[in-house]
Amino acid sequence: MAERKHLVISYEKITPEILEALEKKYPGGYENYVKRITVGDKIFYAVTVDTADASYLIKINVRIDSDVDEIVEEPAAEESEFPETTEEETQFPANEEEENYD
Repeated sequence: MAERKHLVISYEKITPEILEALEKKYPGGYENYVKRITVGDKIFYAVTVDTADASYLIKINVRIDSDVDEIVEEPAAEESEFPETTEEETQFPANEEEENYD
């Protein structure tokens, strides 16, 4: 049995077979699966995917937002945005199987 190849490829150069495997593995998108890879003094970001003959690290272009001054804070919600709850609404019906600790 031949050993599976381990290859690194840029996203721009993937074949239709690799693209199909990528879409199958990450049907909702791969943004939460990108890993930071360090090789010597080189750093890149990639996702993994396997085909019948190889395991791939697919290099992904990632833009990191590092400018803290651009972070926008959400204003606090005003009390009027949330309806008042009554005591009746916050009590749960008693379950016959549960013990009463009152």
